[in-house]
Amino acid sequence: MKLQFAPNFQGYQKKHLKDDLLASLVVTAIAIPESLGFAAIVGLPLVTGLYCALLAPIVFAILTSSRRVIVGADSATATLVAAGGSLVAVAGTAAYQSAIVTLGLLTGVTLIVMAFSKFGFLANFISKPVLVGFFAGIGLQLIIGKIPELLGIEASGTAVEKLIHALGNLSQIHWATALLALSIILVIYLAERFRAPAMLIGLVFGTIIASWLHLGWVGIKFAPELPAGLPHFVMPDLNPYTIVTLIPIAVSIALVIIAQGASVSREMAAEHDETINLDQDILAFGAANVASAVTQGFAINGSPPRSLAAEKARGRSQMVNIFMAILIGLTLLFATNLFAHIPQVALAVIVFMIGWHLIRFDKLKQIYKTRRTEFFIALVALIGVALLGVRQGVLIAVIVALMERLYRQYQPTDQILLRD
Repeated sequence: MKLQFAPNFQGYQKKHLKDDLLASLVVTAIAIPESLGFAAIVGLPLVTGLYCALLAPIVFAILTSSRRVIVGADSATATLVAAGGSLVAVAGTAAYQSAIVTLGLLTGVTLIVMAFSKFGFLANFISKPVLVGFFAGIGLQLIIGKIPELLGIEASGTAVEKLIHALGNLSQIHWATALLALSIILVIYLAERFRAPAMLIGLVFGTIIASWLHLGWVGIKFAPELPAGLPHFVMPDLNPYTIVTLIPIAVSIALVIIAQGASVSREMAAEHDETINLDQDILAFGAANVASAVTQGFAINGSPPRSLAAEKARGRSQMVNIFMAILIGLTLLFATNLFAHIPQVALAVIVFMIGWHLIRFDKLKQIYKTRRTEFFIALVALIGVALLGVRQGVLIAVIVALMERLYRQYQPTDQILLRD
């Protein structure tokens, strides 16, 4: 593979700096609340979500061939990271955090190897129905897993077990928590109607209401204050057992990154009639994941909402990623005390809404109208991921998709256009 260093900054025009800076402000407003929510999904301290948006976006910006893809923590990869870490240690322990670092390093190395082996073509083998069902299944899993928190009910276990426990203990609903959650959801919904940074507005609204009304007195729980300062470099756990255990998860995360990152990169490039080098982009994702891991972060991916937000804000180049990293770094240095006023239910709402947006009803409807068998494959992926977990659900869906393709190959549909 022919590697180009900083291809997007060759001939960069200073007149685009203003547009890129303004776009980075919009992207940062989206990235901060989402990153906190993704860290909660992984089961790490909330600040680690922000660590993912420091060094990793800068590394990606220098290496990628795409001008417009914005990277950061992502819901699909966050769920896989949590599944991988739990195979090695219990969430919340030092061993768990060490396993996440190792998983991030393995994911990055896997992507780098795939890039130099020119494995970018793998993105073509993950069908659209499987990908749509995969994200919808993760979304459903996030939604049902957060329902107990929105109701103020203590629950543990898998997402389904949490939901069953909540439905069996509705008498324990904490009404102040439930009402605050409902009000934040309504605010986010209204903000989205006006195309405003809805997640940030919902987070700020919940924080102001909880602080102004002193809701801590009625049992509303608040997030812990984030540690100030930039992360320090950490070394992964190179225990052979840990590595062997995590390699299958690392490969799974790498394939998801290739599938999602490639689709975002292709869509953005096609929209602006630009050319990209998919293998170089995979290399950029790999190096960025290594950078995230050694700075206490977790897996990063191409972010569709942030990339779209940057485009709508007239972002011109990868300077948006760099400016975003700088802004989040300044937040970590000078504004972490503000996070201690955030109610925990507000973060639960953000995760809940992220899950809701992952269920693309429009795409499911389009697949249903186009081809019923592919809609069935999407449903298999959706239900499998939601009930059985990410790895098992995707594996089952891919197998069903391959079986359906083989059936069509050996039993093609014949039509007589003209009888001789």
